[in-house]
Amino acid sequence: MPDDSPDKWTTEQVVAFLTQNGLEPISAVFQENEVTGLDLMLLTEGELKHMLGITNLQAAKVKSLVNALAPKPEPVEGEPEPMEEDGAGAPLSPSETASRAAQAAEQENDFNAQAVPRVAESAERDDHGGDAEEQEDLARAVVTRAVSHSQPRAVPQSASIVATINPYAAAATATSQPAAVLPTGTANITLDANTVGHYQRAAAAISSLESEGVAQALPAARERLKSTQQRLKLQKNKFDELVKEEEQRTQKLGNLEAGKWYPGKYLFGAKKREEKLERNKEKLESVTTKVRAAGAELEQLHVEEAASQKQVEELVGKCKSLDEARTYVAQLLENVFLGGRVGDAQENALEVEVAGLGPKLAEMRRYKTVYSQAYELMRGATRALEQGIQLLEAASRMATVDVMGSAMRGPRGQFRATPGSLMVDMVKRSQMRQGVQLCKQSGDLAVKARNMIPDMPRVQVEKLKRLQVGFGLMDVVFDNVISDMIVAAKIRRMLGEARSVLGDVAYGERWLQGWIKGRIDADLRSTEALLAARRQQLHAHRASLLGAWIEARARGAVAEAPQPAATGIPVYGAPAGAAVPLGYVV
Repeated sequence: MPDDSPDKWTTEQVVAFLTQNGLEPISAVFQENEVTGLDLMLLTEGELKHMLGITNLQAAKVKSLVNALAPKPEPVEGEPEPMEEDGAGAPLSPSETASRAAQAAEQENDFNAQAVPRVAESAERDDHGGDAEEQEDLARAVVTRAVSHSQPRAVPQSASIVATINPYAAAATATSQPAAVLPTGTANITLDANTVGHYQRAAAAISSLESEGVAQALPAARERLKSTQQRLKLQKNKFDELVKEEEQRTQKLGNLEAGKWYPGKYLFGAKKREEKLERNKEKLESVTTKVRAAGAELEQLHVEEAASQKQVEELVGKCKSLDEARTYVAQLLENVFLGGRVGDAQENALEVEVAGLGPKLAEMRRYKTVYSQAYELMRGATRALEQGIQLLEAASRMATVDVMGSAMRGPRGQFRATPGSLMVDMVKRSQMRQGVQLCKQSGDLAVKARNMIPDMPRVQVEKLKRLQVGFGLMDVVFDNVISDMIVAAKIRRMLGEARSVLGDVAYGERWLQGWIKGRIDADLRSTEALLAARRQQLHAHRASLLGAWIEARARGAVAEAPQPAATGIPVYGAPAGAAVPLGYVV
């Protein structure tokens, strides 16, 4: 018996393995089809049976022996257990395949590898759109870039803030207060008093508008306006209907008062006429009352709509100012601190991390787009193949009926078509052609998905190309027992190939879905959250450094504080004063 793991066996080792386990009669077919150990690991019992022509019991025994020797993967914490191999010998119907695919989608763990498989360079990108206004409101509402400063300080129009800082400028006048120094890493900042003033006004505007909560209030105000407008529309329809009813009642009452004829006028007499007039007057008054109430409510809704519209317009204006101030502050901080010459160690480290996360996030989004496209293609291929198999199954049943009908007509009638046999033949051929056409469509979709994700396992291009060409089978035009038997055999072969490919295509669909939901989406969310957090930290730290720099310059600071001298651990036997840096062990 081979010593290697089954997935590494060659065809010769597979044959030796079968011979040693009493399966020598079927070893020849494995040798003829060049079955390797990896094939034994991937193929199910049903696939072994139908592709190699062995019995259910032989296929089950082969899978049982191979699975017993297969190495068991180490369980990974937080990951589901691997799904057991399907032991059913007979091929699954399309409905059973779809049901099992849905159940196994969460159990497949092939997507829990260390690296996401590559995508083809030619894979197209998809543009996912959305409601621009809602997306803008949401993005503005969740941004928290408040620049926390004290009240804007008056910037002296003097040499304390100049285009370029001169570290050798004359020291400030000595006072009792300690000399002001610039924050670490800000000595190379070059801002004039004008720019500082603009920045402080923008920072004050951001602080004020964020404290009002205008970004969060705008979406609610828009929804309130939409709700009021909807109620106004309904109330307007109700008011119009009541006005129309009031006009009809008024006209009817006018006709009664004018003495015009109405049914039963001369039959019931004057007394009935007075009663009818009274009833119509009461109904008119009731409708008039409803019209007035509806009109008052309509007027109130108009007032509410105007107030909501005004509030939305005010909030839109404030949000526009907030966006402009945020954009200005972000651009200014980016320009001031860009590069390693400005900013302390924390700022430079955050800047490098943010710069590295950007391309990584873009690549993840590209992977998500390509994988989503491939998944939809493979999903369509699975559905088309299921429908094609159903049609081929129906055609196979009709072919069996056709063969039996030809045989039952006797030797002399087997080569003479009847109207009934012609009808059965037409239905059979129509179903076969439709089934083959759906299989071709499935092959086209699956090949395109396979080309987008070259590393997709168990989806073999050779099988898919057989689908694309309609299995390469030609139809038979004669209608007799011999041609019917030939057509029935060809339909059965097509059906067997289609069922074999269905398992691979359904697996590819589950595999893509598993990668998207189990890995790519999670990585994308975590990277987006990390990038947003780091950008927020970088923005806040830069704003803090710039605010401290502005206050220090306003107090006359022109240079950074000197760095403290390095201290160390004395070394025994070394000259006096000699030391090694802290943290090192001698």
